[in-house]
Amino acid sequence: MYSNLCMKYIFFLLAIATMVAGIPLEETRNLPLEETRSLSSNKNINDRCTDHNYPVYRSSFCKNKNTVRSVCESQDLPGTFTTSDLPCSPNFSCVDFILPNDQSPFAICISDDRRNTWDNDHNRGVICAPTRTFRLSAKTITIGMTTYDTNLNPIQVNMLDGYVNNDFLGIAFQQHNFSKTYNNYDESKGIKMCFGAGSEQEVTAVYGILIPGSTINELTIVSSE
Repeated sequence: MYSNLCMKYIFFLLAIATMVAGIPLEETRNLPLEETRSLSSNKNINDRCTDHNYPVYRSSFCKNKNTVRSVCESQDLPGTFTTSDLPCSPNFSCVDFILPNDQSPFAICISDDRRNTWDNDHNRGVICAPTRTFRLSAKTITIGMTTYDTNLNPIQVNMLDGYVNNDFLGIAFQQHNFSKTYNNYDESKGIKMCFGAGSEQEVTAVYGILIPGSTINELTIVSSE
């Protein structure tokens, strides 16, 4: 069991990989003033680890659209791990991220009014969410995106990528999630996220934006309204 848990943990750390490149972005669309909200419920990330034998949070990922699964480590036996599931509240969706101050996968439930979603309508080609801009009080943002099938389980797609104005955020192939931190963001820059299913299976993508803090306990979700 020990070796299996270690291998699973390593897999989780490798699950959200991105590459960096450069390509132009076309369209831009202004939206009303964006609200932000601090994650007061995230004051102590170790609260996600409900088994007292494994109280130390290490990473997390979206088990499905309605559940965050956290990887938790034993204090008494470092290097041994278990998992702990946290259900999302109604009208919330799980989104995967990689934060700039911790390269371990991080997932969080984001409310419908603070996330963006679109589907491919059985189209196997590249489908993008509408380009939009955000008025933010921070210059650094982290964007996360996760794709789901009709049963609300993560589904691997052919490719995922994103753009901020003329900056290409990178691309992930044969994954179900994508995340990138972007510096020097301002409200004149449009954000567009895309995925290509590679099949005619119906796929729904969800993306959200976080303003990272100095620690994993200090995050702000950017409103999409």
